[in-house]
Amino acid sequence: MKTLKIKTLLTIVTLTILVASCSLLDDDKEAYDGKIEGAGFLSVPSQMDKTGWTVQSGFNEGIVTGNDFTVILNENTVQLISVLDADSRPVLMSIDVTDSKSSTSVINAESTAEALVFMNPFFCTTDLVEAAELKRHISTLNSFNNLVKTINDQYEDGSFMISDDNTALTEALYLVYNDLVKSADEISYSKNLPTNSSKGFSPHPDFIVNGLSIADYQQSNNELSFKISNEAKRWISVYVDKSTDGTNYIKSSLPDDLIPSPDISIWNIITQGSVMPKQYSRQIKTDITNYKSVAVKCYGLGTHNLINNMNDDDFYRAILPAFCSAVFDLTVPVISVVTGVKLGLNPELRGRPSNDPFYRLVEKMMRNFAKDLVFKAKLYKWYREGDITKIAGGIVKEVFKTCGDEPSLIADIITLKAGREVARATVNSWLYPIRLINASITSINIVVSLCSILSTEAITDFKFENNPADLPVTVYGCIKSYSNKRPVAGASVTSYDGAGNFQQGTISDENGNYTLKATSGLVRIRVVSYGNKATNQTLMIPADILNQYPSDFYAPITWVSEHSSETGNVTGSVVNAINLNPVSDVTVALRPGENETNQEVIIEVKSDNNGMFSFNDIPSGTYTAYFSKEGYISDFIVLSVLGGMTTSDFSMNLSPDIRTEGGYRIILSWGTHPEDLDSHIFTPSISGYNYHIYYSDKGDLYHPPFISLDVDDVSSYGPETITIEETFTGKYYYSVHHYSGYGNLTGSNATVSLYGVNGFIRSWSVPTSGNGYWWNVFSIDGDNGYIENINEISYTGPGEYKGAAEEDVKKGK
Repeated sequence: MKTLKIKTLLTIVTLTILVASCSLLDDDKEAYDGKIEGAGFLSVPSQMDKTGWTVQSGFNEGIVTGNDFTVILNENTVQLISVLDADSRPVLMSIDVTDSKSSTSVINAESTAEALVFMNPFFCTTDLVEAAELKRHISTLNSFNNLVKTINDQYEDGSFMISDDNTALTEALYLVYNDLVKSADEISYSKNLPTNSSKGFSPHPDFIVNGLSIADYQQSNNELSFKISNEAKRWISVYVDKSTDGTNYIKSSLPDDLIPSPDISIWNIITQGSVMPKQYSRQIKTDITNYKSVAVKCYGLGTHNLINNMNDDDFYRAILPAFCSAVFDLTVPVISVVTGVKLGLNPELRGRPSNDPFYRLVEKMMRNFAKDLVFKAKLYKWYREGDITKIAGGIVKEVFKTCGDEPSLIADIITLKAGREVARATVNSWLYPIRLINASITSINIVVSLCSILSTEAITDFKFENNPADLPVTVYGCIKSYSNKRPVAGASVTSYDGAGNFQQGTISDENGNYTLKATSGLVRIRVVSYGNKATNQTLMIPADILNQYPSDFYAPITWVSEHSSETGNVTGSVVNAINLNPVSDVTVALRPGENETNQEVIIEVKSDNNGMFSFNDIPSGTYTAYFSKEGYISDFIVLSVLGGMTTSDFSMNLSPDIRTEGGYRIILSWGTHPEDLDSHIFTPSISGYNYHIYYSDKGDLYHPPFISLDVDDVSSYGPETITIEETFTGKYYYSVHHYSGYGNLTGSNATVSLYGVNGFIRSWSVPTSGNGYWWNVFSIDGDNGYIENINEISYTGPGEYKGAAEEDVKKGK
């Protein structure tokens, strides 16, 4: 049988259900309340023979007189209007968004094209506002004009038919589907992707539209409480597994079903970005007495993390919510729009009552699934391979197959709204078209771009550690959006050690701040937040931090980028950290993630004669740019790429090699505010004199104190660079002073990097808490090079220089 794409499902669903509806009896119309009359005219070429034409909407049959039509519509309903020829074949169609009156005044090639696209199960919606937005969205596509022209041309030559054999029509539909997905700004999609096979395809792990999130996370005594929110408007089953040792988890037997409330319309991939209701959340509480850790796992059609690590337990947990989602969120809208009956918004249809016909349909599918060993094996294989395309396609096919096997279930569904008389009249006429769907749908291969949208960055990474005593370091961090520089609340933040072992999970607060427990050494932080691309950040926590109390580490700000299907551009500059002159011919290597210097390089460029570099057509996200050139100390910065934009505020202050064996270089950089931060270094006694090197006394590299402040920046960002040529016995203290400008140190985004003769040693990020004008960062022992971590905000200078430091600043002013 010829391989069909998702467009074929649409055309056959439309055709066959029209056949079903045309045989209903006029006597059954009275089963509806809120009926209104729709009227208008048919715009078709004059040579088309309209003898015997009829018009129908759901179970309501109307009249065609010449070019005029009238039909009964159901109030406050999204419904399909169909014009049938004398042989009961669909000729014209329109999607009517009916509130208190009909929205259809003319039915023509354009309305027919719109209806063909609208009835795709992945687009179809029953919500009035979403439907109006979807119709508007369809009409703006360039490929839509081509579809309208194709239909008009076939009206002219008499060849129009809704059939898979109509190659010109199906090819035109295919282009509209692809453009509709791309224009929805949901995924990055290439027309070069194979559309007749999903082999080898799995969504990018950073794809997090339709995401889940955790809010109001807290622990009280031995109870863990949190709210889990479902922005996906899709059926999700939530399991809370517990572990006494942090490794082996006791599986919970019953899930909490996270199902959108009845006032949220059926899920629709196109309109959810622009017509988005409030998220649905559910409070979950669990006893954690005697448990070391708790893992929250979410299952549903297309939850990405679980699919990539699927085991037998996960597989059987995932099947039921996947079938539920396919029924409630993909099948119900099609049935609702075709029948003109609002099936999807009933409270009783969004739960698990045993007598609910929709849930009975799911149960029937589950029984079929248990018996069909071949289908079960295929589905299991697809889950293990993470092939969401085949998973979704296979489950949707099974839904329609079950509808054909159990037409009485469809009758029961219609009975809920339309009454038993209408349902009884429907059963016989429904059986044939559903079987026709079955015969065709078995060969449908859903387009890759459509099914990849089902991929959800489920919060399966989220774990709660009840006994973090073996994690001695407290990490303080902050999540911000690069596009608007605002904090990101409700982000799931998880720490892992260098080997990838889970350490702890938490949620960022309303200010974007988070606190995690971790080990020293290499620590990776993963940040997942709704609407943004998932970000991985690498931290190197020095071992000597364990010698201080408390063992606090302040992580650099984690910047996240909004998800976008568009690529972006980045431009930046490389300057000499000592004199701020541009540095040419620097190799700039781009890697995914934050502070990632070991990941595979995705692109490499050179800086030009003006020190400028650029990366073009890069997918949106967060990256690490690594800079290297002979004669300079290699270094890196974090870049954020925004879809559809060029960002140009990135600058690398590249430090020349240090000439002496015992030398150091310290580079300070910061954000927009405060405008003026100053570097200060205090020396031990050198030839009987203690030196204070800062903007008022920049020192001397070739005479005592053998230290020089190279640049004093007074207009934001920095850098300010201090070079130490030679050290002497005693402690050298380094501090940063807030000299002028509004704002405070904790919000300055300041970082200090320390380099030695062998390159980068370590860096410090300004603490996000504390009061004062001094950031006392570290000290160096001039004899053995031991670095003492201080990293605190204070009203005074460091150590024994308290008081004297402040007096020097006053004199310097």
